[in-house]
Amino acid sequence: TFSIPLILSNIWFENKTDFRTYSTYAFDNSPLLEELVARNYKVNLYETSLIWESNKATEVDNLISVSSVQNKVSNMKFIKEQTKYILFKYLPHFLKKYSKIETLDFSGGLISYENRIFNWSNISNYQEIKDNDIEITEQKYFQFIHLEGAHYPINMNKNLELTKNATYGGKVEASLTMVKVYLERLRKSGVYDNSVIIVMSDHGFGYEGEKHNDGRQNPILFIKGVDEHHKLSYSDIPVSHTDLTDAYFELLDGKKSYELFSDIDSNRERRYLWYLFTAENHMVEYVQNGYAWETDKMVATGKEFNR
Repeated sequence: TFSIPLILSNIWFENKTDFRTYSTYAFDNSPLLEELVARNYKVNLYETSLIWESNKATEVDNLISVSSVQNKVSNMKFIKEQTKYILFKYLPHFLKKYSKIETLDFSGGLISYENRIFNWSNISNYQEIKDNDIEITEQKYFQFIHLEGAHYPINMNKNLELTKNATYGGKVEASLTMVKVYLERLRKSGVYDNSVIIVMSDHGFGYEGEKHNDGRQNPILFIKGVDEHHKLSYSDIPVSHTDLTDAYFELLDGKKSYELFSDIDSNRERRYLWYLFTAENHMVEYVQNGYAWETDKMVATGKEFNR
């Protein structure tokens, strides 16, 4: 969650304020969002924990203020749903799969369909993609969709079927199945070639409680520019989340994926801020010279960011 404002603004969270204040500031000052609005894009952010508490948020089309929802949820319903959050955050790693966070619902069924709150569930979004066609419009359109992906709980196979014997690899495959169906829908609708598509992760996979070498500094990144027609290619350029803003602008101006990140030195040093999900107020800075999975090349700088 801490990575989302960084991904969209290139502004780091360093515990100088509470996350709510930082997140609002980051979205208010996002070069990407400002450029999209200036270019007359319809901007949509689908994120279950989006925090943007300023008037600039009205420039995004699909956001609704929680305070604008008049229907009330019972105290018992609220406690039940809040308990799911608590269990998901604080249960030991091997018990997280029982937290059932994909069923979160604070609406109590009272919020209208038009004002429904976005659900990051793989399964519900998979059904949405399969069952609904894309509405073709002349309007330039931007979507940022933060889905469950391969996140905990590990509970489904590659066909997005809930199973007790699920594996992490199976949930990764489920995520790719969902992406494949989405891309096929874009092709069927005739907008695939005219679209910039980025599939990425806000963090890699790791075990809560481990130190910096838990893999969270190694997320995926797939990019397709407008009118790209070639086989899948790979790059070992040491890209960081901080390089994304420049890439967004280049893609908006028509560059292809293979033309991005050309000025990045292969020996560049990348910054990584490590923290525990259960103790966000303590961050330790590392630098890494090498591939993201080469955790032995991560060196603490001695800087900490505490609040």
